[in-house]
Amino acid sequence: VLLSVAGLSVSFFTPRGTIRAVRDASFEVARGEVLGIVGESGCGKSTAAFAIMGYLPKTAEIEGSILFEGKSISDLDANELRSLRGNRIAMVYQDPTTSLNPSMKIGLQVAEVVLEHMDLSSSQISDRVIELFESVGLADPDEIGNRYPHELSGGMQQR
Repeated sequence: VLLSVAGLSVSFFTPRGTIRAVRDASFEVARGEVLGIVGESGCGKSTAAFAIMGYLPKTAEIEGSILFEGKSISDLDANELRSLRGNRIAMVYQDPTTSLNPSMKIGLQVAEVVLEHMDLSSSQISDRVIELFESVGLADPDEIGNRYPHELSGGMQQR
């Protein structure tokens, strides 16, 4: 099992009272398997995903267990989480316009992520960005890298 979520509940404490954003979610994902989480707006899908990624604020109360490759996400320190994110686990947001900086060219944004996770020279980073664009089926990767998010279709932005 690649990912195991058991009894996941997430609560937030506010001046108006406690908000139970996720209640007792459990599922497993095997290597090579794809899982879609569906539900009404506001039902806790994003909160569950943020808990899995370790993105929730310290003020969130998280119950249950989240194991990735047998290791508890809650036991990982900041460096281990950073290494895990983007290398072994990632989120693809439904609305790519909220994920991309509208004032930065796409190539630079991808290069920043590569730089964060790999120890490469500038030319190696550029080569890797082109490889990544090609790997997701983006034609003319040099041209894509020099565009701003608003110049790409939604599908291209998601890739």
